[in-house]
Amino acid sequence: MDKKGYARSSDQVKIYYHIVGDGQNPIVLINGGPGLTHTELRELRYLSKYGTLVYYDQRGTGKSGKTDPEHYTVEANVQDLEYLRRYLVLGKISILGFGWGACIALLYALTYPSNVRKLILVSEFSSASDFTQILQGLKNNAPKNEREILEKYEKRGLYSEGEKYPEEYLSAIQPTYEPYTIVMLVPNYLMRVFGELNWDVYKTMWGEESEFKITGTLSYFDVRGRLNELSMPVLMIYGANDLVPIELAKRDAAQIRNSKLVIIEDAKHYCFIDQPKEFERIVRDFLISNDQ
Repeated sequence: MDKKGYARSSDQVKIYYHIVGDGQNPIVLINGGPGLTHTELRELRYLSKYGTLVYYDQRGTGKSGKTDPEHYTVEANVQDLEYLRRYLVLGKISILGFGWGACIALLYALTYPSNVRKLILVSEFSSASDFTQILQGLKNNAPKNEREILEKYEKRGLYSEGEKYPEEYLSAIQPTYEPYTIVMLVPNYLMRVFGELNWDVYKTMWGEESEFKITGTLSYFDVRGRLNELSMPVLMIYGANDLVPIELAKRDAAQIRNSKLVIIEDAKHYCFIDQPKEFERIVRDFLISNDQ
């Protein structure tokens, strides 16, 4: 079954969804970003063998409705997910969140724990301040000429000349992320997803100061002190050379009582693209296990 449509959030924002499967054992997939579309996770369609996949575009992105920037927050995205769950009558759900999508998944599971059967966190971080430290490290290790370009535009104002990052700034960013993003060549579909980034959402949530410092609405995200509240089975997956250091992954996993941490070798941030067969095996075993 392929079903597409729209739900409406509590503040009447249209949320586009795409369901793949027979309706049993729903698995909601939450893409990264912020500002990207659900197409980022299209390669996970094979997981429909283990449950009904529910893709959706987050508010402000893709085919979903736009709203005032002040309503692009983590909390609003959590409420959108809950309204979508109710609208589709999904009952208890499993959730797979990737990158920024794992932030939504974490806060949803903490807010509505009785609605979550299993939680899968891919390249998760539990606080924006942690991730800012990671980003600062990337910038500090950038070659001098690229760092000078970054600082030039940050002093000038990243959005002073338009509604997106200047091309020279984007070009200087790329080498800092490249060692941690993906092992293989970036697939064409993923390049298109990056090109469709909603800059209003990104600017509001990430902030306007620097790519390497989260100062927008996402900056308030911090659930480090609440991870021990999670009681459902939690699977945490990272690439061995992920953006998020394995030390942070181990720290968060140690706080979650019913967690399993898996590191995929020869993989980076997009571990599900780098090692699809291994990723499928790990997720399959978790989903079909008898943990309740």
